[in-house]
Amino acid sequence: MSYESQSSLRRRAAVAVFSNVLDETALLDALWLQHESMRGESVSDVIAFVDAIGAKHQLDAATRKRLYGSFSVR
Repeated sequence: MSYESQSSLRRRAAVAVFSNVLDETALLDALWLQHESMRGESVSDVIAFVDAIGAKHQLDAATRKRLYGSFSVR
């Protein structure tokens, strides 16, 4: 799979996961952060990304845990 298609899948996954908990401005901010920082699809990459967004937008631990499980690019 090409880098471009992987990036597209990651963006779609982020929109699907975060659109229920973030407003449009925060969602765009999350997508930029993902573009700048998330290069892989490993569990540690997903957790770090969700934690960064959670910290920035003050999401509680239960919400973050739910988001970890929802975030999938496959």
